[in-house]
Amino acid sequence: MKINITGHETVLTPEIKKYTEIKLNKLCKRYKQILSADVVLEENHNKTEKTAATAKVLLKISGQDLTASASEKTVFAAIDEAERKLVKQLSREKAKHDSTKGRIARSKRLIQKFFSRNGE
Repeated sequence: MKINITGHETVLTPEIKKYTEIKLNKLCKRYKQILSADVVLEENHNKTEKTAATAKVLLKISGQDLTASASEKTVFAAIDEAERKLVKQLSREKAKHDSTKGRIARSKRLIQKFFSRNGE
């Protein structure tokens, strides 16, 4: 998976880059359909301490793009929150295409039940 990390009004230290890569690689291990990720990290020096750092992540998966944005006190906390949001979105996407869950699978089961009852 290709990861692009950029900083807007912030200094990207090696620790921040490594932390971001570790978090995104965990996602890639769990969900194989991820193609690439674009991460923008911002520090707002004018804002309050509650939203001093923002992490915006764009994940490109086969078929569509997923985005997550989080504002927290530190860059590391913002990255964690964005990762949590992406995990939720990815699990929803995976459930849609899973063979035992999702709308398509439910409709297939209903059709099979209908025809099995009529065939008896």
